[in-house]
Amino acid sequence: MWLSLFGAVLCCGVMFVINWWAALLTYAIEIFLYVYVTVKKPNVNWGSSTQAVTFVSAVNNALSLTGVEDHVKNFRPQCMVLTGAPKNRPALLDLAHCFTKNYGLCLTCEVFVVRVLHPSIPPSHTAL
Repeated sequence: MWLSLFGAVLCCGVMFVINWWAALLTYAIEIFLYVYVTVKKPNVNWGSSTQAVTFVSAVNNALSLTGVEDHVKNFRPQCMVLTGAPKNRPALLDLAHCFTKNYGLCLTCEVFVVRVLHPSIPPSHTAL
């Protein structure tokens, strides 16, 4: 603890030796921001370091899976099922669930086709 404090004080001293006016400007901006946040007390969830570490770990682990070769032991099916409204086709969802068996990923999707008619869009660029 004391070593860190000594290093911080030494760093501040070196800042003033190198360029005193830039160090003063830096500390003035820092104090202004601290006072602004203290006075305003924004209702913001800054998050916790545990959440940040968990998120970064999840992203890194997901990215590391891209280099893993497919094998019977690590096969996890990923199905994208174009069901329309899922409640209208429960048998199709049942079939997709038979593939994934709570080990893979099953996404249900619905495609909406809309014809856009706008005066600024030429007819050749409209949707189906």
